[in-house]
Amino acid sequence: MADTRIQREVESWVVREALRVAYRQAFAKGAAPLAWGGTFEFDAVSHDRTIVACVSTSVARTAGNKLAVGKIRKIKADALYLLSVADVKRRVLVFTDESMLRHFENERKAGRFPPETDIELRLVELPSSLAARLAEARAAASAEVTPRE
Repeated sequence: MADTRIQREVESWVVREALRVAYRQAFAKGAAPLAWGGTFEFDAVSHDRTIVACVSTSVARTAGNKLAVGKIRKIKADALYLLSVADVKRRVLVFTDESMLRHFENERKAGRFPPETDIELRLVELPSSLAARLAEARAAASAEVTPRE
């Protein structure tokens, strides 16, 4: 089974470092109240609790160049929670891969994803060492599920 520790490490770096720099305040994983009455644990909640974010380390296409439908659906579910969180000023989807960001930008242009005024889309560039380890982990995971001939 694929080792997903690097994805968690990348997510943690994005929350601790990249979002702190981008929004000039600390972020941490945390729960926020939903309009429905429950709560949801977001990947990142700002220190002043005015910004919530979900982080994706996924790519938009599989090793076989098919659309990564399961990963896209997971991000759409995250978007539903972002839209439903109560009393925040900004909702952000953070991507570490440009192909996934472009996918959602295209969906937005086609009217199949909420506008920027509702959910911000942000690309974060990873340090080269983290990016390389993430690419290695993706390759290993892909090799596990690719049929052998």
